[in-house]
Amino acid sequence: MLTDLWQVRKERAMAKIRVFRVKLWRRVMAVFFALAGVLFLIEAGWALQLEQGRAQWMALLSAVFFVLFGLGWMAHTFQNSVAMGADWVELRTWRKRQRLSFDKIKGKRESLDKDDPGAPKVHGIRLEAEGGELASLEFERFYEFDRGFWEWYRGLRDLDAEEESGQSAGAVAVRG
Repeated sequence: MLTDLWQVRKERAMAKIRVFRVKLWRRVMAVFFALAGVLFLIEAGWALQLEQGRAQWMALLSAVFFVLFGLGWMAHTFQNSVAMGADWVELRTWRKRQRLSFDKIKGKRESLDKDDPGAPKVHGIRLEAEGGELASLEFERFYEFDRGFWEWYRGLRDLDAEEESGQSAGAVAVRG
């Protein structure tokens, strides 16, 4: 019994779990934004102390908003991660953890940021679950994914491409 428990712990320790954090530049920007908000708050408080007026109160409220937004962004960038095990992928946030087994993934969808019509950039990733009983995983591309993740990801069914080819085939059938 004890040796079985030891074997299970050993197998779990050997199982490689890769954790992908938010990219460093996003975390640095979040810290910078929060610190700029604190400096703005100090300056607005000092200005309010020197002379009272409606403009200083608005500046103080704006500074509080900057600080709160920066702290929220920091919590998001430092707490969120995507983890990948031998047969599952998991989105970890400060509120919850969502896990999908590889065999439960129907396919992938990507949301495009089409600011530049010549070169759309993939902004969001959605891993859709089979059936309706499991929730799909949605996350941004702002994580430091490794080559193994991208190889696995490219191997998933592309539901957007299948949908597009189905629509174009339907359009050809209507014309014919």
